[in-house]
Amino acid sequence: MAAHYRLRTRLDARIESEGSAPRGLIVVNGERMQAPDRREEPYAEALRVAAEATSYALLPAPELFNAARAALAGADEDTLAAVRARIASANGLVDLSDLLGEGAS
Repeated sequence: MAAHYRLRTRLDARIESEGSAPRGLIVVNGERMQAPDRREEPYAEALRVAAEATSYALLPAPELFNAARAALAGADEDTLAAVRARIASANGLVDLSDLLGEGAS
């Protein structure tokens, strides 16, 4: 959670100096040393709650990987635009499975 506290400090400073909160994105790959079929949640529940509370997106690495794989496989522009919009506007956990297919995440 140290990274969250550093980000929170920067967000608070920005709000104080500019009067508005910037958007943020955290990409998490918490169990990178585990085989994909043995992984559990790649982030702490406290980080998910903090992301929702501070209005920044929490993007698990497998979601990012699936989005990149879809783009490289030639996904249509409407789908890719929807993926980008979801990532840019999410508050909290980013779930792209409805855009990329249920088996994608």
